Amino acid sequence: MSEEITQGGFNSVLEEHQKWLNDPDTGERAILRYKKFNRLNIGCRNLSGADFVGSDLTGVISSTDPANQANLKDVILKDTILKNAKLKNVSFLKEEQLSGADLTGAELPENIKFESLEYVNDASKNASRFFIIMLLSCFYSAITILSTTLPDLITDSETTKLAVINVQVPIVWFYRTAGIYLMGIYIYYHLIMLRLWKVIATLPAVFDDGRSLDQRIYPWPVTGIIHHYFKRLEEHSFQPIMWIQLLLTFILSWFPVPVVFSCLIWNYIPRHDFYFSIFLILSLGVTLFFGIYSFSETLIILKGEPLLPFKFKEFWSKRDKSNINIKRLHLVNIIFICCFSLIIYIKIGNNNGDISGENISKVPDNWNGNMESVKGAKLSGRNLNKIKAQNVFMVKTDLRYSSLKEADFSLSKLMSADLRHADLEGAILSAANL
Repeated sequence: MSEEITQGGFNSVLEEHQKWLNDPDTGERAILRYKKFNRLNIGCRNLSGADFVGSDLTGVISSTDPANQANLKDVILKDTILKNAKLKNVSFLKEEQLSGADLTGAELPENIKFESLEYVNDASKNASRFFIIMLLSCFYSAITILSTTLPDLITDSETTKLAVINVQVPIVWFYRTAGIYLMGIYIYYHLIMLRLWKVIATLPAVFDDGRSLDQRIYPWPVTGIIHHYFKRLEEHSFQPIMWIQLLLTFILSWFPVPVVFSCLIWNYIPRHDFYFSIFLILSLGVTLFFGIYSFSETLIILKGEPLLPFKFKEFWSKRDKSNINIKRLHLVNIIFICCFSLIIYIKIGNNNGDISGENISKVPDNWNGNMESVKGAKLSGRNLNKIKAQNVFMVKTDLRYSSLKEADFSLSKLMSADLRHADLEGAILSAANL
């Protein structure tokens, strides 16, 4: 039988509970099991984490509307234990107020149907497809990057077949578009996930039928991380192997695209396509920024902390040290400092590439040494400054108007190469066959 609790006793419990919410070492968590709340006024208190197992909250009233006997308007019930609680006749109770709660056996109002579960399941299916596409795109891009040589990039001689549509495209165009594609799908995927997390965060950890949240939503590894952020769910069905799931989820969701994109840019830099390299680097900066932003927002949402409205002036302000935007600002500074450093790195030309010993000009199969059958590469107008090209086969190569400052062509075969108007200032041509 439920024991009735007085207003004075309830106020004392709530005061200690508020202290406990601020500092677990100073207060005491509210444990109000099998109590009857007969016209008790709880005001707009934060009852997060309180234990109401078997309690009858039908008579609870709020300071916002003291005339209504069963008013739970604006009362925060996040992470509460409401097992077998009688909530059927309360009014103004919304689904989001029960976020993270354990509702096993609870009697709920008729308006509480958790219809958002349908959206969560549909959005999860859609997000899982994009998750797989994102990982496959990263895998395909990584294989292409690893198989690409610098001569392929310099001469534009190789092509790659795009998956699904089976179209051959020049390898250079792959490098120029793959990064933008990866950035686009990365941002779109995390936008879907942010909306999904916001809805999931409003659902209870355990429903009135005793099934946990992970048993009610579409099963895929990413949403499994909710076990670590829903207190009642962690108590209900946590298993040690879920730590591995958490680690893999964070790694696969946030790291593959930035890592592959960085490798793509690193491979592309020696081509000396300065302006497009800058564009790719800035795109990587945007990708990193959004990755950090979505990661921090995901943690905030799942922890149940209030989301701060985005205000441009506050974003750049350093007065409020507790503002999460300040932490993001420092990360943005680091990202763009790194991007700027990479731009300078390109400008001073330290990463110039090495094609020593390579065949830049094409020869037919079973070539007999006849120079007439050699097909020279078209490199007119290229920036090949400081490139290491020792003992390179560049017969009949078109190098008109190319910049070859301080390039090392020693021992190279440059017979019939067209060097008209080429800038050879400081170029090394010792023992080269011209």
